[in-house]
Amino acid sequence: PRNKTLPPEEKVARLAMMKKTSGQERTMVSSSAGDTWPQLLKQHYDTRPGSPAMRRKYRGIWHTITWRDYYLQVKHLALGLLTLGFQQGDRLLVIGDNAPEWNYAQLAAQANRGISVGMYPGLSLTEITFIAQRTGARFAVVENQEQVDKFIQVKDELPRLEKIIFWRYKGLAGTNEPLLTGIRQVQQAGTEYETGHPGIFEQSIASTTNNETCSIVFTSGTTANPKGAVHTYASTKAGAETILSLAQFLPSDNIACYLPPAWITEQLISVGC
Repeated sequence: PRNKTLPPEEKVARLAMMKKTSGQERTMVSSSAGDTWPQLLKQHYDTRPGSPAMRRKYRGIWHTITWRDYYLQVKHLALGLLTLGFQQGDRLLVIGDNAPEWNYAQLAAQANRGISVGMYPGLSLTEITFIAQRTGARFAVVENQEQVDKFIQVKDELPRLEKIIFWRYKGLAGTNEPLLTGIRQVQQAGTEYETGHPGIFEQSIASTTNNETCSIVFTSGTTANPKGAVHTYASTKAGAETILSLAQFLPSDNIACYLPPAWITEQLISVGC
């Protein structure tokens, strides 16, 4: 449908470009050097660190986040999680609207060989409690004061929850709630941790495997309690490769993130593709 709006000569040129580049792009996703999302992130960091990975709009201006930025944000958050006691197999809840921090949190958990659990920002207290209890999550990364307030209201029902990390500081900067900490503080702790543990992040990424569980993707719970689908890197990667083969994204394309990041389709496109 997109190509129907193009002039004939541009359509021909675009199709030719697709044939020329699509195989290369799919090969990059399928590369043996990157069987997992953290490994692919490092591959992009190693091969094209200055290229755009994401853009975010702030006060009307689009700001570019390069693959180097993306990688280092994930690295320092992952190491910061280790200082909080994050262990292999731990579940990390992530709740909020589309934002780079959502991706950072997910990849950080996975780089530590943990499991990301996406949550819709409109979830009720009952639904948050259900998912947090069902997954046994010890950590949560949340967007703002609205999401923090939800968790604080149900914290007595979540005895396993040890830390809530927020990425928007408005209304939270001066909090003295022991469960809470800001994402910048966690990343700073990660930066300091790396000094005494050089290479630990890279070793952890290298040890991730294609068939291990990387995420639990819940339904929206419109008909009953949300149901969680357990995904491996292999399953989500297969979905992303299928979308790439159908959509034929080009390096020059810009993809708008408008679906909830907790939804599997946005996972496949915004993370995978």
